[in-house]
Amino acid sequence: SNPETDNRDVYKMVRDAPLDYQPGEYSRYQQSGYAIGEIILQDNLGANFDELASEYILNPAGMSNTRHASATDDSEPAFLLSAGGYRSTADDMAKMFLNINNGSIILPADWKSLLLNEKYLFDDYSLGSIVENREGILTVGHSGGGARANVRYAPDQKVGVMICTDDRQTNRLAIPLARMLMHEIITGQEALLPIRVALSRYEDKTGAQVVASYKSVEGQIDRYDFSAAQSTLNQIGYAFLSQERVADAIAVFALNVENFPESPNAHDSLGEALLASGDSESALTEYRMVLALDPDNERANSMIAAILSEHEEAN
Repeated sequence: SNPETDNRDVYKMVRDAPLDYQPGEYSRYQQSGYAIGEIILQDNLGANFDELASEYILNPAGMSNTRHASATDDSEPAFLLSAGGYRSTADDMAKMFLNINNGSIILPADWKSLLLNEKYLFDDYSLGSIVENREGILTVGHSGGGARANVRYAPDQKVGVMICTDDRQTNRLAIPLARMLMHEIITGQEALLPIRVALSRYEDKTGAQVVASYKSVEGQIDRYDFSAAQSTLNQIGYAFLSQERVADAIAVFALNVENFPESPNAHDSLGEALLASGDSESALTEYRMVLALDPDNERANSMIAAILSEHEEAN
């Protein structure tokens, strides 16, 4: 709430708190890593992140219409600049891609080599970038703002794509649309539709209707891209759960378990919805399935212990 706050102020507040896990043994997306990265950059290069972004990216590319919100709005916090909040234009984004292509910012091959370095790569993340390889097309970049925007770049083909959507009905389409555009530009072939299209306006449907919509298209592999089916169904299930539409959530989560029986996350989500419905026995079955698939899953262990403890108290 204090615009004068910087990364070091926040760091001093939390530095003595216990770690959730030891560095390097687990990966979880959270913005604290960006703050630490900014401190390291400032210590080693003697400038804050905004100055470094201007020196190494914005100025060389001629991106005169790109700046962080805190530069023009005193109410915006000036820390965590590396985690987002820069405002840009389509013209400036085109300049960024073109200046990556010609090496004014960084050579595409160097960027690729940096992000694929095993020192920085953890699962599909590397130095604040998502590294994705789909159908032989390697892309790097990031989405943001609840997936309202998505920036992707293919260093081997020197192709960049940025998608911006609204904050309502289309905000989840930035990621699949970027994939579709990238595929079509590079291969010249029409891309498959994301499965989310078949499940559009799910908010106005019951869980059973969402399941029926999915089943009506699940064999159409020449039209729909099912690679994100599990995460899409999970998002819809949790959207229902957040609205206390528990029966609808259970229907969607159950479909996910049916389609992805080897997924610990699918069983965990179904267990959560069943527990919310009051069916602790069925929830217990799902959490035990999570442990069978992922023996080190701490959440499943804690949920099982909590359910059994409640059973003992009830008896």
